[in-house]
Amino acid sequence: MRMPDHVLGAVLFAAAAAYAAMAINLPGGSPGEYGPELFPLLIAGGVALSSIVLMARRFRSKLVQASEVERPSRNWFNGAVVCGVVVYSIFALPVLGFVLTIGPALMMILVLLGVRLRNAVMIGIAATLAIEFAFRNVLQVPLPTGPGLWGFI
Repeated sequence: MRMPDHVLGAVLFAAAAAYAAMAINLPGGSPGEYGPELFPLLIAGGVALSSIVLMARRFRSKLVQASEVERPSRNWFNGAVVCGVVVYSIFALPVLGFVLTIGPALMMILVLLGVRLRNAVMIGIAATLAIEFAFRNVLQVPLPTGPGLWGFI
């Protein structure tokens, strides 16, 4: 049984609201510093935005009737590749470091989702370096560096 998108969106929005309400009750950090409630609130915001997109997509699809070509489902293959990427990341992260592990993994998932190779490479490199910068410099959380060549990032 498949749940309609607008129903799933409403359930996810309610869950995000409840999660945000619990996150607000966490003790705050010092003024001007990030407290422990920051990441739960970011997660709740992301889930809430995603649920709004799901609900809006339902109403938009009623307005636009496009004919879709039936294609064989590759969901099992996509799921297997994502699981393989997670296992690869677990074992390769301590050896290769964050940049050399997550960059190719992100590129592979983007290509799997149908993004053109050139765009997947650019997005993968930019996102990996942005995440590395955010964790290392802004949040001051060290990520695995891997080979000495990448220690400068």
